[in-house]
Amino acid sequence: MNDASATEWQPTRLAARLKEVESAARLIALLHHVPRKSLLVHPRWFVPEPWHFARAFLGFNRFYELVEADPRVKLIVNGQTHWARSTRRRSVECHPTGGDDVEKQLLAFDGKRLRRSSIA
Repeated sequence: MNDASATEWQPTRLAARLKEVESAARLIALLHHVPRKSLLVHPRWFVPEPWHFARAFLGFNRFYELVEADPRVKLIVNGQTHWARSTRRRSVECHPTGGDDVEKQLLAFDGKRLRRSSIA
């Protein structure tokens, strides 16, 4: 599969998954990749050169567009970042898991509010 095909295949799968659970009243989207470019480190020169390859599919806005279009999704939790930089855009909150090889982040959601704490 070439890069363009892989890039489009991933959001196609996400759209299919959202459709599979159409009976659910509320959803939390758990994504491996960062769903928006604005959640990445900018400017790019802050990222060490050896890690540039890892950004190939990070921040692909199509993920966020799909989730935002589904009114049942109010919360996204994603991986692939090592900082806790939560954001809100319109009605959707986005919470990267954060943490690194030494310090991990625990995220707990009680149905209304997400709480974040560091664990060793």
